[in-house]
Amino acid sequence: VEGESLSETLAFANAVAAVTTTAAGAMTALPGREAVRRFREEP
Repeated sequence: VEGESLSETLAFANAVAAVTTTAAGAMTALPGREAVRRFREEP
């Protein structure tokens, strides 16, 4: 996440990992930025 702080980058990476565990496959489960953004906005 270019231009973001280390803590924001780590939070984004953590969200990517969390979303990835919700789908089957390795690369096919890798979410896009929009999916990660929506996930991070959930309560």
